[in-house]
Amino acid sequence: MATTEVAPRPQVVRRRRPRPRRSWAFRPLLRRLHKWASLVVGVLLLVIVVSGVVVLFAPDLDQVTKPELYRATPTAHPVSFETALAAVNRVHPDFEATTVVRNRGIYDVWDKDFLRHAAVDPGTGHVLGTRNPTGGVIGFFLNLHECMLSCEGYTAYVPLMAEHTGIPWGFDGEQLTVAGLLLSLAGLVLLFMALSGLVLWWPGVKRFARGFVLRRGRGRYKRDYDLHKLAGFAALPFLLMWAITGTNFELRAVGDVWYGLLPGSAPAEAPPFASRAGDKPDIGSARAERAALAAFPDGRVTSVTFPDAKDPKAYYDVWLSHGVDPSRTGEWPGTVELAVDRKDPQRTAIIYGDNTTLPQKIWENWTYTTHYGQYVGWIPRSIWLLFGLVPLLLTVTGISMMLVKRRMRRARKLQRAAEAAAGG
Repeated sequence: MATTEVAPRPQVVRRRRPRPRRSWAFRPLLRRLHKWASLVVGVLLLVIVVSGVVVLFAPDLDQVTKPELYRATPTAHPVSFETALAAVNRVHPDFEATTVVRNRGIYDVWDKDFLRHAAVDPGTGHVLGTRNPTGGVIGFFLNLHECMLSCEGYTAYVPLMAEHTGIPWGFDGEQLTVAGLLLSLAGLVLLFMALSGLVLWWPGVKRFARGFVLRRGRGRYKRDYDLHKLAGFAALPFLLMWAITGTNFELRAVGDVWYGLLPGSAPAEAPPFASRAGDKPDIGSARAERAALAAFPDGRVTSVTFPDAKDPKAYYDVWLSHGVDPSRTGEWPGTVELAVDRKDPQRTAIIYGDNTTLPQKIWENWTYTTHYGQYVGWIPRSIWLLFGLVPLLLTVTGISMMLVKRRMRRARKLQRAAEAAAGG
């Protein structure tokens, strides 16, 4: 009986299908929100950020354009704050000067509205000249960046921007103005775009190196896409810092969150008492300074605001640099603010700067100066300038990518229409 051989069944080699790369379900939605947030608020955000680049160097530009205001006489015994105030009120009685600040080698004597100031030589007590920092081009950029054109007395003031919105989210229960609402919105959108950009950039742990690749010669879209991601990631610390500190200038909730998570509390920043009325003479600036230094012996007086003689409740407002002063190179140095009774030098109270915890010191003393980079000179502050221009690059690359995708969609649509016409 013949046997038939059964051919062996061919062995089937099953190829392992590539494992698809996991993606978070909300990533497409996040990408759309990132894009539309940049489109809707992008112009406003770009105006605020780019104008801030000019504000970064406003004090330095002032010294360059008006050097005569800073030619002080070297001396180990400068004239008193009171002498500097009297000199300005004598030469410029229209100033109604009230505040004297010692910084950058001179005395800055400000008028009651803080719109003009006069420079006084601490060596001779002579008035060197005056300037209006709220006017001109610099005043415009200050008004645009810090006030969104709502600061009265500054260049390009728009009364509508100072109108209240009825939203009680400002400091001390105050309502947000139209400008405050726009600045808050811009800060929150910048925060969202920075965080969402980080999520969209994240390539994963195993592919982490791919997040730093700039593809060249692969087309305009891929080049701009990689440049957009790289620039955004490099500037992320600065973008987050500007978003948080900038929003804090308008919304009290930002500080509430900080102190809700960390030890400490925000200062009251309110007059602690009313000066005692009576027939006692005014103690004078020198005694008020000594009273402040008695509370902080290792401090240095940086400014004095003199009380209004017509207001019996007014007091001497004294600022001191105590410990590390991050604003020492700025226009308003000082870390501690004290009130001194104009009639009784033994009666003092701390208004600002009683920072007993590290979170308090960081938040109260470093927020403003970090935002503007004032604790460093103008050369290292150029880093703020560099990263301040990154949003402009992100805008250009973002628009470029959208235009390329739009052109590609239009080309595909035309191709499908041509194929449909040919088939019909």
